[in-house]
Amino acid sequence: MLHGNYRVDPAAFLVPVAVVISLLSVCIELRRRSELGAFLASCSYLSTTLYGAAAGLFPVLLPSTNSKVESITIANALAGPHALRVGLAW
Repeated sequence: MLHGNYRVDPAAFLVPVAVVISLLSVCIELRRRSELGAFLASCSYLSTTLYGAAAGLFPVLLPSTNSKVESITIANALAGPHALRVGLAW
């Protein structure tokens, strides 16, 4: 299930490469004693990890272990039009 979107868009394989590079950058920056560099590399690591998971699972937000029907997708997690208007106005 996770690899399906990666097969459709081969450019998505750049995301795991970016995750590994950013994780290695954290280690390199810590050895250099560059706290700012390590912080920015760790921010990059977290954001690319989350992006990779979202890109791999899309359109599923929370996969079910029981059946695909019970998974939470973007379509069935969408709020109604009234709730969206109230949220926008709030």
